[in-house]
Amino acid sequence: VNPAPVPDFTLSATPASQSVVQGAGTTYTVSITPSGGFTAAVIFTVSGLPGGATASFSPNPATASSTMTVGTGTATPPGSYALTITGVSGTLTHTTSVTLTVNPATVSDFSLSATPASQTIVQGAGTTYTVSIAPSGGFTAAVTFSVSGLPGGATASFSPNPANASSTMIVGIGATTSSGSYALTITGVSGTLTHTTSVTLVVIPRRPSPLG
Repeated sequence: VNPAPVPDFTLSATPASQSVVQGAGTTYTVSITPSGGFTAAVIFTVSGLPGGATASFSPNPATASSTMTVGTGTATPPGSYALTITGVSGTLTHTTSVTLTVNPATVSDFSLSATPASQTIVQGAGTTYTVSIAPSGGFTAAVTFSVSGLPGGATASFSPNPANASSTMIVGIGATTSSGSYALTITGVSGTLTHTTSVTLVVIPRRPSPLG
């Protein structure tokens, strides 16, 4: 006489791996495969979650499958984590594993560039540079510009200022501004973010008026 089959179950989870950015969430499906006439409900728990992460199962207990929802915090450390899902039904305990990869959240930021890299003008004249804002991580705020390194007798203004995409830096040189090469540092500020870019201004002597 063959012994009666022993009711039991196994667990599996899909997908085997999920990737999220810090602060985001994802889901896995945990499936129960019964054997030997097993029909009882299984209660789920999970271990191995990184700091700042949470997990819940729906439904829990379950008789066929359950959705494990994992949420991460903005401070959850990036990395790859092995999560062990445990299912308990009476005296029966089984596990299955999945991987959770936490990627760093994209930081909203910007960088600056200016063209041309150098301008040459005579004393008493003026010139312009174009300052461009390159956003990253969804940056959409306005940037306020200033410039340092101007020689004596020179002035500069930006239009527009603040700007969201680009701004024209208008430089005016006085008739008595000393000739020479000057490194100008353009600074862009938006909230707590500050970035700079540099250009060169070359001032050459004004030719004397020809004698009548």
